[in-house]
Amino acid sequence: MYHLHQQILHYRGLILFVIGFISSFVFFKYYTKGVGATGSMVAQSPLAAECEVTSFRRGGFDFTKPLLYVEKSCESPDFLPVKNAVQSLISALKATKDITAASVYIRDFEHSRWTGVNENEGYHPGSLSKVPLLMSYLYQSESDPSLLDKQYEFQPPAEGTLPFQNYYTNTIVAGKKYTVRELLRYMIQYSDNNATWLLSEKIGLKAYEKTFLDLGVNIPLPDGKDSLVLISPRDYSVFFRALYNSSYLLPELSEYALSLLGKSTFSEGFVKGLPEGIRVVHKFAEWDNGDDYELHESGIFYVKGKAYLITIMTKGKNRSKLPNVIASLTRTIYGHITVP
Repeated sequence: MYHLHQQILHYRGLILFVIGFISSFVFFKYYTKGVGATGSMVAQSPLAAECEVTSFRRGGFDFTKPLLYVEKSCESPDFLPVKNAVQSLISALKATKDITAASVYIRDFEHSRWTGVNENEGYHPGSLSKVPLLMSYLYQSESDPSLLDKQYEFQPPAEGTLPFQNYYTNTIVAGKKYTVRELLRYMIQYSDNNATWLLSEKIGLKAYEKTFLDLGVNIPLPDGKDSLVLISPRDYSVFFRALYNSSYLLPELSEYALSLLGKSTFSEGFVKGLPEGIRVVHKFAEWDNGDDYELHESGIFYVKGKAYLITIMTKGKNRSKLPNVIASLTRTIYGHITVP
């Protein structure tokens, strides 16, 4: 899908990216010019002499620049213990060959503190791309409230279009009509690739690109060289930050998006690593090229009125090891950042 000859290729690239399986195009980075988010230093942090505090604002308006989020350039020294613990665990997991790589980004929303380990390293986003697709639909629904009740009939794509999924629990059925609201639920709650494929076909490339540009994440056009689809934990965390802060969608729609993410049926990573009863909104992703396997998870957990954002991305040769890796890293992070 990418122009009716070109359009076919264009939209095919979009769908593959959104579902996140094949390395075709798209390298993620903060977009600091033009229509996308812009950064401007607004203050100096007391944490370090050279620690800048930068505001990222949304462009595209004549008289306003809505605030998206504020970023401290330096990591919080309060998070040094958890950073060291995560680094030690990653080193140990590499030594036992449970992983070949792992990256972590951690944020405390209440105090705007963050830290990371290899947080700028790139990975294939896989099904993490379903969150910005969800946000694209909800953004459009602000100007078209009927959008979520529109119905689309699912006719499966050609065999081989969608790769095999290891983790999913439910899927839409061929020949049946579903509202956009139902498709979004299948896509997020069950990580259903069929629902994602149908939503990707209907959204239109411009609307999907707009979400990235508005939030400061740039999507270059394909360069014809099968460039890898990569994103870092720190960059990807922007989407969850925008939802929690309700800086992109209306509060009611941000709340709706996070409530869907709170119903995710994936329980092998964050959920296994957190104490029972902890509220968590999250999305996982997998990617496999036949040699390396990647498993990621990103989300927010809520403890005693506080909210913490974690994004963990992992890579290894043994797929069965990675869920426990994410659970172990989550357990370690939780134990350090929630101490009184």
